[in-house]
Amino acid sequence: MSLRLIGLTLAGLVVLAACSGGSDQAPSTGTLELTVVDGDATVALSNVRVIVIDGATGESIDLLTTDGNGRVSKSYDTGALQLRVSVQNYAPSPPPGIPPLPVQIVANQTTSVTVSIDALPVAERGMISGQVTDSQAQPAGGALVVATAGDGAVLSTTAHTDGGYVLHNVPIGSTMLNVFLGGYNFDPAGPVTVTTDANTDQNIMAVGTASGEISGHVSFTSISGDIIDITLLHPITRDTLPNLRVLTDGGGNYLMRDVPNGTFEIIASMENDGFVLDPDTSVTQGIPTVLISEIAPVIANEDFKVTGSIELTNPGSTTDGSIPELGDLPAFTWAKASSYASANYYVVEVVDESSDTVWGGFDSPANNFTPLVTVPQDNNPSANYNFDGTATLASLEPGRYYQLRVYAAVVDTSEPKGYRLLSASETLDGIFRVTPIQ
Repeated sequence: MSLRLIGLTLAGLVVLAACSGGSDQAPSTGTLELTVVDGDATVALSNVRVIVIDGATGESIDLLTTDGNGRVSKSYDTGALQLRVSVQNYAPSPPPGIPPLPVQIVANQTTSVTVSIDALPVAERGMISGQVTDSQAQPAGGALVVATAGDGAVLSTTAHTDGGYVLHNVPIGSTMLNVFLGGYNFDPAGPVTVTTDANTDQNIMAVGTASGEISGHVSFTSISGDIIDITLLHPITRDTLPNLRVLTDGGGNYLMRDVPNGTFEIIASMENDGFVLDPDTSVTQGIPTVLISEIAPVIANEDFKVTGSIELTNPGSTTDGSIPELGDLPAFTWAKASSYASANYYVVEVVDESSDTVWGGFDSPANNFTPLVTVPQDNNPSANYNFDGTATLASLEPGRYYQLRVYAAVVDTSEPKGYRLLSASETLDGIFRVTPIQ
């Protein structure tokens, strides 16, 4: 999948209109101008489905469709938006596992974005569409719809505000659908039979309200802090579950209500806010999972430790919303900071769009998570991609997306693995694209 972005800035908090003279002022607006083209032929793509998401809340707020020229334009209140783009027989943008494209709407200005997507290899595939409703038959806008095909493929989309959803490029055969939305429980729908180049209708209705609760406490290690986000993720697609993100209070406590039944990953500090989940446990033990069910609807004492994150300098931080372009043999750099200044070395990892490691990272649990590519501590730490010749790709593929992950480690002979991790780069940081061949 390839993607070209023009003038993107990262999602921040939505700017709220101020009050003046005792009367409310209308929020200022700007224009989003989007063009979608074929990545190889550079021709316009019509009837592309674009889900517009509120960057502050993660909720779907609009659905756009490109015209015959591959374009669509609309005005929005100033602030942060995110975009998901999909159309039949083309790879989605962004690819699975990568957050929606961030866009900043600026008052009285036009933000132009060009998205270039590549045609999928020829295969037998179809579509599933329908409407998601709550238990009162009202539209369940923003619901996450996840399809699991018989061949094991997993796809997802977000329902529009009217509850309508479309799943493109579903493999033919039997597919099961699961829906997740804070406040509601849904039974699995299906099996749905998908046929080649056809659209299969499948409406999904909630079976009742959700009453799950998760609570706990967040503490800070080697750094001070206060408010942290707590987020639930689908364990396979890594989509954020809608209507369920909460913040800790001033004392580091949190309470998440109305959680639906299911198994989810739960993460502290998913935002790019300078904090990361304690990597010494999250790397070796994985992201914690929680199971909400009718038998066990309440989970207490799901506690987290967070610490200061490693600041990446190349690729630069995505807190400004841009997605950097690097060469196929990039030179990675990052900053040394007080929260991990005592580290003896860094562990470097590069993963692809499927989160598969192509270079570095850690060995298997059987081998004590031994670091595979390390860089000594330095005032200006850096690493050239594949400097040791161990990468599965001798050079990164043009037009593809990757993520750099860096971990700070200190030698600790009291640990079975011989080290402790002190810090890591941000969960959503380090994403870059390799410059495509012109």
